[in-house]
Amino acid sequence: YNTYRAPRVTPGKRALKKAAAAGLPTPVSYELGQAREVADPHALYESEYRQQYRSLPFWKRSVILLAGIFMNLLFAMLVFIIVFSIIGFQVQHPETGEITTIHASVLQALQAGFMYIGMVIQAVVGLFNRLRRLRRCPIPPPSLALPSCRKTTSRRALWRRWSSWL
Repeated sequence: YNTYRAPRVTPGKRALKKAAAAGLPTPVSYELGQAREVADPHALYESEYRQQYRSLPFWKRSVILLAGIFMNLLFAMLVFIIVFSIIGFQVQHPETGEITTIHASVLQALQAGFMYIGMVIQAVVGLFNRLRRLRRCPIPPPSLALPSCRKTTSRRALWRRWSSWL
């Protein structure tokens, strides 16, 4: 017994008149999600499969994914502009300690936003670097001497490596 949970269906006046004129039973109305019989399960599968994302060709799926990335970047840029140029941000003068609010231009707001993203990426990379260092140099019990661990690469060396990839 094949059932299918489908959207709400209410037969119209034309369908009711057509069924009465042909001597057929009146069409049944279904509520939202109500189970109903399926005459051909394979045809139902084919019609449902054609509507799925995975049935699209590769280029259409790629365009959808790239559009998502593009819209996320566009939204981030809009947020940067709102936060840094409309709302502004407070900075402290290094010598006097005076706090002032700065409203950046649109380009400066975008630059500050992407600099912030860069700082977050560096912090995340630093976390993984610390985890790798802890794996190589476990904390010994107090009674034992400290193990000899390899020195990790400096931030300057990491920056040179990253900048060579760009």
